[in-house]
Amino acid sequence: MSSPSTNSPSYQVSSTPFQTALFPLSFTTHSTIHSTTNPPSSTSYTHFFPASHRNIRPHEAIDDLESLYKGPSPSFIAREFDLSRLHSIRHLLWLAGRPVPPHPLHQQVLMNREPIVTKKLDQHLVWGGGRVFLKPVSKFLFTREFWTRELTSRKKDDAGVCKRCESRQAALGFLFSYVGLVQRETDFDLATVKGLLPREVTWGQWRLFVDELLASPDAIYKNIAVRFIYGEL
Repeated sequence: MSSPSTNSPSYQVSSTPFQTALFPLSFTTHSTIHSTTNPPSSTSYTHFFPASHRNIRPHEAIDDLESLYKGPSPSFIAREFDLSRLHSIRHLLWLAGRPVPPHPLHQQVLMNREPIVTKKLDQHLVWGGGRVFLKPVSKFLFTREFWTRELTSRKKDDAGVCKRCESRQAALGFLFSYVGLVQRETDFDLATVKGLLPREVTWGQWRLFVDELLASPDAIYKNIAVRFIYGEL
């Protein structure tokens, strides 16, 4: 694999990063109460998302809860994959970490780092004080529909920034970090016990997923967020 570059990755949004759907649209893990006014579609993937999220817009003095029953909102996508705090100091990241994939989970434990669940992406793989913070992989990230419907837009905002492109880079980098974290079946068992991977995913499925994600290893570093060029911070 060629050496990674810390330059901003190019935007490649023409396809999904994997081919196999671990969670097809018809998949569900529980019985559903159907609304008489807005019944969920049998081809909907909205049940993979949280029930709600905190919609914070400081410039408008808004800090409230927003339902995600009908699917992800733009504010949810932006908040779910927000790495702005780390990218504001991207030129200093080399001081906090090495430009290599993270150590696998079993090695984290051997280094006396207790896995602690976080829901914030910019805390993922941050360690200290005998702990390493890890963000679980949500089911919707294993669906091709999420990538094609939510992360393929090239539309730019008034500042000329493609927010969905940035979200896609962050999401791809996040998945790539788990390729490093879950290398062996021992790591996989730890990940499922800790709730870091969906319990419905099997070891065989994970091996296939990793194989597809690494189909073009040299392209990985060109298309992930700068933060994920580095492992633990």
